[in-house]
Amino acid sequence: MTSLTRILLVDDDHLALRALLRICRGGFDVQTAGSAAEALQVVREHPPQVVISDQIMPGVSGVELLGEIRETTPDVRRILMTASANDLTQQALEQGVAQSVLEKPFDHEELVATIDALLAE
Repeated sequence: MTSLTRILLVDDDHLALRALLRICRGGFDVQTAGSAAEALQVVREHPPQVVISDQIMPGVSGVELLGEIRETTPDVRRILMTASANDLTQQALEQGVAQSVLEKPFDHEELVATIDALLAE
């Protein structure tokens, strides 16, 4: 029996989190967080294999959150969600803060392919 990939979805918009949960249905052990602080607590207590964070959140951006996760738990794979890729998302990739970027909206197949590619590295 293979275990499910544990992913943490981070978004301050509860409707967006619900939509992401629908995309992730089946095939993943999904945790959610509505803020950067909550996400860091989840990562400390139950480290996921993959963190998928929205870029625009109050207080701490997704890039900042993923940077902190990289520092504390470098084995966790990091994906940045954004409505549109830009210089900041490219910079996050180049600096290794995010290992992949998913542009919204994305579907289940795109999500699975992105996660599979990251876990295969």
